[in-house]
Amino acid sequence: MEGYEVKQFLLHLAECASKITLPAFRTSLEVTDKAEGSLFDPVTDIDLRTEKAIINEIKVRFPEHGISGEEYGTVGSQDSWSWIIDPIDGTRSFISGMPTWGTLVGLLFEGKPVYGMMSQPYVGDCFIGGAGISELYYPEGSKVLKAGHTTYLSDSILFSTTPDMFQAGRESDCFSKLAKNVKMTRFGADCYGYCLLASGFVDLVVESNLKYCDIAPLVPIIEASGGVISHWDGGLVKAGGQIVAASTQQLLDQALELLATAS
Repeated sequence: MEGYEVKQFLLHLAECASKITLPAFRTSLEVTDKAEGSLFDPVTDIDLRTEKAIINEIKVRFPEHGISGEEYGTVGSQDSWSWIIDPIDGTRSFISGMPTWGTLVGLLFEGKPVYGMMSQPYVGDCFIGGAGISELYYPEGSKVLKAGHTTYLSDSILFSTTPDMFQAGRESDCFSKLAKNVKMTRFGADCYGYCLLASGFVDLVVESNLKYCDIAPLVPIIEASGGVISHWDGGLVKAGGQIVAASTQQLLDQALELLATAS
């Protein structure tokens, strides 16, 4: 598939999604808890409507492609070209009025992310990565993204969404040890943290308990900016779980030394 065609389609999907998400943002919404005795996992009608709209667009443009979504599951074969969707990554932020949520869409080939998009329409940012280039599209134009050059933990800025995502015990302890070795730690970023890493503002993003739709669309954005991303055990990102992204390989290696025992 041609890169220009994919990017234009991703921008189109971002626009389609924003027509549903933006009018509902910072309004009173009915929220359902999807969790079964675990951490609060909210979903709204906006999540469902947004995913359905994206699915419909993909079916019209690429009817032979498989689709996997956060809310509606898998449709069609995932063996060749397929799409992965998280209509509102950061629903907790969405219902709290925080503009750190985003619509995630990724294009996979044989299960591997090759293009990805994160759209945050409230602030007007749309990040797209793939084919060796990561870009930020905004109302005034676009620019190429480059990850930073930080190579030491002591100089790095660490982002994560919430400390509650780490299991009590070894996982939480490993994250806490890492956080004590960096320059600064911030929480509440959702998917935006990964895009800020690709933009050169953040050096590390460390999270756990992720679904594949939470991270797959972000992988091309990070890698095409020059950043690196892996599972806590150092392996490839294949199915979510424990994720660490870094601006440089040296920084990733140092973070993995502190995280690997919890993988």
